[in-house]
Amino acid sequence: MNLELEKFIRLPSRFYQYSVFWWLAATLLISLAIVFQPMLTLTLLVGVPALLLVVARRTRFIGLLTILFLSPFLGIIKAFTGVRLAPLAFDLALLILIIFSLTDEIFTYNLKVSLLELLIFFFFLLGVAQIFNPNVPSVLVGLEGFRATAFQSLAVFAGVLLVKSKKQIRQLMIVLTISGLLVATYGIKQFFFPTAIDFKIVQSSLASPITYTALGKMRAFSTLSGPFHLGIFMVLSILLITQSPWPKRIFLRILITVVLAAALIMSITRANWLALAAGIAFIIVLAPIKGKTNWSLRPIVIATTIILAALLLFNIIPYYFSNPAYQYLSSLENIQSTRRYQGTVNNWRKVIIPAIISNPFGYGAGSAGDGINSKFLGPSFTSHNIFLKMGLELGTIGLILFPVILILVMARGIKIYFKLNDVFLKKTSLWILSFVVAIIVAGISTPITDAYPANLYLWLLIGILLSLREIEKREMQCKLT
Repeated sequence: MNLELEKFIRLPSRFYQYSVFWWLAATLLISLAIVFQPMLTLTLLVGVPALLLVVARRTRFIGLLTILFLSPFLGIIKAFTGVRLAPLAFDLALLILIIFSLTDEIFTYNLKVSLLELLIFFFFLLGVAQIFNPNVPSVLVGLEGFRATAFQSLAVFAGVLLVKSKKQIRQLMIVLTISGLLVATYGIKQFFFPTAIDFKIVQSSLASPITYTALGKMRAFSTLSGPFHLGIFMVLSILLITQSPWPKRIFLRILITVVLAAALIMSITRANWLALAAGIAFIIVLAPIKGKTNWSLRPIVIATTIILAALLLFNIIPYYFSNPAYQYLSSLENIQSTRRYQGTVNNWRKVIIPAIISNPFGYGAGSAGDGINSKFLGPSFTSHNIFLKMGLELGTIGLILFPVILILVMARGIKIYFKLNDVFLKKTSLWILSFVVAIIVAGISTPITDAYPANLYLWLLIGILLSLREIEKREMQCKLT
């Protein structure tokens, strides 16, 4: 390599070295510029640590962990400050992280892009294009809708480019477990003893207040934007516990699972209950196919723990808990007779499907987003389905592309699972695949990819899944050397 090319490659690292100070200076200037809006300043400053960390190469992964850990708490920050822009700095940090990581790979000639990654990037671009759909009332509304629909898909590249070792995966698992436990604990407290800040979270949301109640009882939503956001996060966390090596003590593992399961049940979201059942069933079926048969023991223990925890909650605290949760659980036996099921199916048949057929180019980002669709002056919808939502917002291309991406993820992921030899990486792939299954099941009756930060976690984990074979090869080479 000639001297000029070496200097050119070193430029990004030099820029990163000094850019921390530029970011700090910019933050101070912005803070001074909006000194008369302290709450806006405080909201934006919450994301500054993540912004600073993702710039420098050495701290970039720590920046990613910071984003993952703090993302579930943005709802309560919005409630405290009254400003809805709390996620903005985190989204900007994610974007900067990916741009700089891609730059590094390009400059070092290490960039490799698969067909699946290209399809995901095209999905992202399709979302960008729908910001400017004529039906979208403003660019700001389009950006907010795009953020829920397609923006988080960029996290795939964070998983591919930044997570390169088993140690990093373990650290990520620990961060998600701790964050999930804190969120679950607050959700349980909130269910029994809601406070003023909890009602502020409801008021700061664009969703209908009815979403936060079930049979007159407030659902748990913790620090997140809604009960479905909490429910799918708990599903992710419980599935993680079934495969994670941390914590090592079985007592702590069961205790954490009971807390997570209690928060999931208190969210009173049937779609997420079914999603968890599907995820655990997937693990139990796939795990014994290759390897030792006792692979399925841990998920069975976890599933049993969940059932016992639910039964205890139903019987010990009936006044606070049994009525809404038990009735929702009982309705699963004859779900077709419920008003929600009948209303949803009629809406699909009479409104949603005809709307997609009449406009195959889509109605724009956010047009089928729960809450944000109220800002639309033109056609807007409540899809109650992850795939139909893509058809409404992104058109026929999105309706086809999104399930194709999920099918390819599952097919390639299962193939990776069978090829992996490392037990830890094998369990990691099983965890990620089970969560994808859970998302698909929950998405049948809910546009679950709107649920931040679960949508961020989903795409990041898909990126990690696609990298597991390379991580195993890298670990083997390190052992040999």
